[in-house]
Amino acid sequence: MSSNRELSQFASLITVNDSDRTIGITTSVGIGTTNPTQELHIQGDVRITGGIYDSNNNVGSASSVLSSTGSGLRWVSPNSGSQGSQGAQGAQGFQGPQGAQGAQGFQGPQGAQGSQGAQGAQGAQGFQGPQGAQGARGPQGAQGFQGPQGAQGFQGPQGAQGAQGAQGAQGAQGFQGPQGAQGATGSQGAQGDQGVRGPQGAQGAQGAIGPQGAQGAQGVSGPIAGVNKQVIYNNSGVAGGAANLTYDVTNNRVGIGTSDPQFVLDVEGNARIRSTNTLRFGGTAGTTNFYIQYNSTANSLDFVAG
Repeated sequence: MSSNRELSQFASLITVNDSDRTIGITTSVGIGTTNPTQELHIQGDVRITGGIYDSNNNVGSASSVLSSTGSGLRWVSPNSGSQGSQGAQGAQGFQGPQGAQGAQGFQGPQGAQGSQGAQGAQGAQGFQGPQGAQGARGPQGAQGFQGPQGAQGFQGPQGAQGAQGAQGAQGAQGFQGPQGAQGATGSQGAQGDQGVRGPQGAQGAQGAIGPQGAQGAQGVSGPIAGVNKQVIYNNSGVAGGAANLTYDVTNNRVGIGTSDPQFVLDVEGNARIRSTNTLRFGGTAGTTNFYIQYNSTANSLDFVAG
């Protein structure tokens, strides 16, 4: 990379107009040469993706050609006049000796800024970007209503009656207790002393469980976070809409600090390029292009070709 002069050294020759984003230079500029002979001198090929304007600030029409007026250029029709035959080239004269360099003149006052040229045609639309990450999952819907209870199973059969126990010895007569509840009537046995009541039969088997009721309808899904065009983000497991980061899917535009981007990237506020990263203009990968880079040593902005 060739050495570059700091922007601060050209402060008296360069003016920047923030309102229409133009830069005015009041000295000759050379690209590919260190000795420019005109206001703009390019040593090498030129690629133009916009229009070329003539001395009347016209961009011309389809099939028109640039023609010299003697003091400038003008777009004309290719049929505006027949071209005469080219005369024979004269012999080249001897080169005279180089004259001594004159003293540098005083810098003249800066000229008025020219009117801004017409806006060029809009470039072709870029390829569509990759698909964004899947949005956060919405909250679970409310639980459906419980199905009706199944019918009660059939009652099991009654257990068999136990055998009558042997008669116990007669104990001493105790105090008369309170009258007990009346027992169930036993089967009639042989006449004699009444035996003790047998144990209760085993409980019958439990009836079969009734069929399960139908599942209730699924609850309504919760609302999506944020408003139209806002980018959805994950805030500790909860989805939210970014008020200062929007995406216009109709026009493929991204807005930072604005909800209505007018360009592919529209930033409402200050932007920062850290360290020695650059802001590039034109060019493609592997070719020469131009960019502005921050010089941390001199605390300045440098115009760099690389």
